Amino acid sequence: MSILTDPAAKAVQRARGRSAMQRGGNDAGERSPRVVVVGAGFAAVGVAKRLLQGGITDVTLLEARDRPGGRVQTVVLDKGFVELGGQFLHGETEIYETAKREGLLREESEDEDEEEEVPDTIIQYQTFTFRLPGGVALDQQTVNHNLKVLEELISRNKGTGITDVNVSLGEFLTSLYPEYMSRMVGDEQTKALMIKWLEEWIVLDSAARGEEQSLPGCARYVYEQGSGVRETRTGLWDVFQCLLHDALPQDRLVLNKPVKTVQWNRESAAGIVTPGINNNHQLPLNNQLTRKVGTLACTSADQESQELKYGRTENEDVSEQSFVGKPEAEMSPDSFKSPLSDFRVAVSCDDGEIFFADHVVVTSSVGFLKEHPEFFIPQLPEKHQNAVKSTGFGNVAKLFLIWDMDKDMAGGSSTKSEADIADEWRVRMLGSDVEGMNLLWPEGVQPEIKSARSSLRTAAGRNWYEYVCMMEFIDSYPFSLLVWVQGEAVNIMESLPLAEVKDVMSELLVLFLGKPDLPPPSRIIRSEWFSNPYTRGAYSYLATGVPLNLHDVISHPLPNSQVPVLQLAGEACSRDHYSTAHGALYSGHAAADVILRHHHLID
Repeated sequence: MSILTDPAAKAVQRARGRSAMQRGGNDAGERSPRVVVVGAGFAAVGVAKRLLQGGITDVTLLEARDRPGGRVQTVVLDKGFVELGGQFLHGETEIYETAKREGLLREESEDEDEEEEVPDTIIQYQTFTFRLPGGVALDQQTVNHNLKVLEELISRNKGTGITDVNVSLGEFLTSLYPEYMSRMVGDEQTKALMIKWLEEWIVLDSAARGEEQSLPGCARYVYEQGSGVRETRTGLWDVFQCLLHDALPQDRLVLNKPVKTVQWNRESAAGIVTPGINNNHQLPLNNQLTRKVGTLACTSADQESQELKYGRTENEDVSEQSFVGKPEAEMSPDSFKSPLSDFRVAVSCDDGEIFFADHVVVTSSVGFLKEHPEFFIPQLPEKHQNAVKSTGFGNVAKLFLIWDMDKDMAGGSSTKSEADIADEWRVRMLGSDVEGMNLLWPEGVQPEIKSARSSLRTAAGRNWYEYVCMMEFIDSYPFSLLVWVQGEAVNIMESLPLAEVKDVMSELLVLFLGKPDLPPPSRIIRSEWFSNPYTRGAYSYLATGVPLNLHDVISHPLPNSQVPVLQLAGEACSRDHYSTAHGALYSGHAAADVILRHHHLID
């Protein structure tokens, strides 16, 4: 599936045999336009690939870490892999099509005639057991009935007709609770527990509590059509690597290159006389993208690792209506026509090296940008600053409990296959035909977890482990459980010694399963997106009280659409697909298209 429009494809044909600058009319004369992209995740790949297809090849990606990717991290283990970040393919996007073309979809997704789609709803948890402390499980028929009722409830956020951004998703759902609780079955405690679980699932799904999310903002989110929710056969990193390889044929990826400032106008770049790109940092792609050993947050020895990222969709002109405060006056294009060492942008790195460019696209996490207003010189216009500050950005974390299972522990014989042993182990832990466990925390009940030594508490005075609402088996690694943690608890959990987290998880399993003889996990691997200084969280959401044109504001070119010197891209810039990898990729496409139009390479 081509990502170029027909006019763009024609532009590629026109590019043959003629200089890009002869067509583009760049201020620098006959040389090709130079673009620097800050970051090397899906959004950055979207920029680079689109520019390449449009005829601009002088593109450099600057990545702060020792690997490209961003907020997706595939960790390869002895019997499979785990995904510390993004893992799902939502709909038939370019990422999905790439995975399908390269044979990277999980086996059950490869049949083109398969009509059944994996649901992206709470109905899927009918294969999960719902448990209380003490090993008490809710009746499954009761659970299944109530899940259908709750699915109807949560789906009410679409098509409400409510446009007031001050109305939150939580406020709207709470007003409907009496109606839907009357349709649920079981005693009042069961109903209340499942409502509370729904609220925790919302945080897990959106990285924010219901009251923090704008109701019309939630309704604006668009689910891509086709193929439901899929996963990859070998990890999302492999799909990313395919896209990255296509995007950078000239090996213009610079790793271990944190950017300190982006100087994006003529006045701020004056006086800089540092040489441009240092080619010594540009290693061949086949060397940079090999799976290499790195240090992970793991109680065992170092594990093999690699990583990825997310972004936005379409770039539209911002409404004349001010986002916050008065509209910013756009700079005249004429102010950029005087050459400053021939470039409009100077990207300064922590090590003192400076990269000059005609255009810069910053794909850094909005969590990072919130904490670093000094990143841009001069600072972003007031509307852009307020858009960054107002973008919701929440926390979700993953814990992988891993057992080094031998045949004796699994209760099998030496003649059984590993798959059979894994099945027996899963049945032993959660029961037959059960894919996971949802944890229900009764109001006011705080079971004692002896291994929880930390005195840190959330704003509500709760322990971090009380925000664990779900554990599930994963197909990519047989002897493991994926544990989901959300909200404030992530901040606390990531600050604790990993050994303490492992012990707490082991106690929680015994507490909710009622199986004191259950062997503790051998090790634990956790995500650390909040602790990571370049991410500072998981993904974005549209916050209550924020105008719906937030994504249009944050992605609007600076100083203006006619002179796109600086642009932001990433999942937080995506108008309809925020919080997703394909949203990030498409945001990169949109930023690249603005540059291509500026140089008359597409219509």
